[in-house]
Amino acid sequence: PLEAYLTLPPAIDSPVRPLPLLLLPHGGPLGVRDHRGYDPLVQILARAGFALLQVNYRGSVGYGRAFGDAAFGEVGAAIEGDLLSALDQLRIDPRLDLDRVCSVGTSYGGYSALMLATLRPDQIRCVATFAAPTDLPLRFVSSDWNADPLQLALQVRLYGDPATQLALLQDRSPLYHYQALSQPVLIGHGLRDHRVHPEHADRLALLLQAAGHAPEVHVYANEGHSLQRVENQLDWYGRVLAFVQREIWR
Repeated sequence: PLEAYLTLPPAIDSPVRPLPLLLLPHGGPLGVRDHRGYDPLVQILARAGFALLQVNYRGSVGYGRAFGDAAFGEVGAAIEGDLLSALDQLRIDPRLDLDRVCSVGTSYGGYSALMLATLRPDQIRCVATFAAPTDLPLRFVSSDWNADPLQLALQVRLYGDPATQLALLQDRSPLYHYQALSQPVLIGHGLRDHRVHPEHADRLALLLQAAGHAPEVHVYANEGHSLQRVENQLDWYGRVLAFVQREIWR
């Protein structure tokens, strides 16, 4: 069983028309989870009229050792299957328009948002990502995590070994499925990001542009793997809101 949170706009019982839905996979994927507490992006998007789904997929912390271990080897596979299974459960809710869905995420959540769009191209209409790893093999030659032997071993167990499973890592990378990403894509990245190198954003943007689906790209010269400055948070949240408002109704 999975725990998930559905957030609806204020005072919504019987909306005039079914609500569009934003699927927000969290980062990690290990050692992280969504909570019922305050989340500024969730509040902004809900008050703008969107329903939001947050799923504590396998690997999310707080559900026991076996639940956490179930994430190993399932990046781009069963983890995203958990998210889609939770999404499918909402088809019974008449308040929601499951044909109007966008995926939004940061770090691993951004990776997952992109992978979900390749898995459900007819359902997910747009994707907004920040600091997303788009090329899994690139992680193993560019991330600061590689300097720590224990962290590197964990990453190999989680994603796969690039020395022996390169084809698998490529198959589970959004970059190598760029031709399937015909939806509008918003890409954000901090130029000081040592966890997920900005080249992840650059590579995906170049390939999408070459395929005739140029993304909207915004970089922050003074940010790393997450947005720390309030002015940048407000700027990015505003861009995400404007993007999903424009694209989800196309």
